[in-house]
Amino acid sequence: MTHRYADLLKPLFDRLILELRDCEYLHADETGWSMDGKRAYAWLFANDDFRVFLFRDSRGSKVPKEVLGLEKLMLILITDRYRGYLPLLVERQFCFVHLLRDVEKLKLEFPDETQVAEFCDDLIPLLQATIKLRQSHPDRKKYLKRAKEIQKKIMEICNFTSSDPGVQHIQDIFRLNEKNLFQWVKNPDIPCENNFAERNLRPIVISRKLSFGSQSERGMQTREILMTVLHFAKCRGHDSVKFLEQLLDTLTANPKADIPARLKLNTRHAVNAA
Repeated sequence: MTHRYADLLKPLFDRLILELRDCEYLHADETGWSMDGKRAYAWLFANDDFRVFLFRDSRGSKVPKEVLGLEKLMLILITDRYRGYLPLLVERQFCFVHLLRDVEKLKLEFPDETQVAEFCDDLIPLLQATIKLRQSHPDRKKYLKRAKEIQKKIMEICNFTSSDPGVQHIQDIFRLNEKNLFQWVKNPDIPCENNFAERNLRPIVISRKLSFGSQSERGMQTREILMTVLHFAKCRGHDSVKFLEQLLDTLTANPKADIPARLKLNTRHAVNAA
């Protein structure tokens, strides 16, 4: 039954993937999954308007390329520093929460190193201030001013000469990836962290513990279609069960109904009921 539902909703799933390419920004993340006892991965591409889940046997770059293609997009992709997203022709924003964890880990590993302690004590408060900035400065003008101040201080610390390898490693992350770290400075709408994706992957983690994964590739495909449609409905303010029921009633009355057209999908407009 679920496979049949997924087949009926596949055109909507495909259309939602295409709609992602018109978004201003997207969060992306991946986590482990299981397919018939073998290693697989669950992927998420999402923002306030969209949730698209994919289940694949690969953690390679072919999955992000499947979603966002290889053409240049006017889109900012918010992720950790995983290299699988590198082939995409999009702007990037690396997650500051991950960076904060790296710096805190460095401090814990070398508590007696003076250079490490001074570097971490200077940088950690700035990273924390960055993560809290959107909540603490709702006024756009004040936000932009404070964001530029924080960026300047961060780069001053990371451009300061250090002989400690651990400090140099963190500094190189900022020096070599500056264009991928400060999208939030130019636009308050762009988050500096990827907590949104991690929160929305939690249902996957819970499901993995309860179900032990999928039994086949077909099972993974069915799961990704149904999860995408149901979570998409929820993030657009619909009751997921009623939304699914309405779609299936429409297809029962007319198996050739163009569901994506009926929903009038557009990232800039609300979804109309089928």
